[in-house]
Amino acid sequence: MKVLVTGSRDWKNEAAIERELKKLPPGTIIVHGHHWEGADAIADKIAMKLGFKIRRYPADWDGEKERTGSSAAAGPKRNSHMIRSEHSDEDGVPIDKGLAFTLDMSRSRGTRDCVTKARKAGIGVEVFSV
Repeated sequence: MKVLVTGSRDWKNEAAIERELKKLPPGTIIVHGHHWEGADAIADKIAMKLGFKIRRYPADWDGEKERTGSSAAAGPKRNSHMIRSEHSDEDGVPIDKGLAFTLDMSRSRGTRDCVTKARKAGIGVEVFSV
């Protein structure tokens, strides 16, 4: 099983992420955007503790700023690349589902972008807001 995890940088509820990841079978692959704080960081820590394989996709904030003068597109570009790469049949394992952790989807542009792109690719995403 392969699961996409996305969420807000200001997400602090470790128990919610741990509860959802503990529902997953052994051998699950966790895919996330590899931000150093919030939902990505929490999911990474818990996935390691549970022995899951982790695929990290950090955004190229500095490179994007050098190329364009702004780092604003780095997150959306990473989200597109992550979903395209992981949901393809290249490794024979498409993304089975997504888990999104956000306090306010209307204010969390990166999370909303990732959820929108995942759903457009046919990936069902559950959103958690507490």
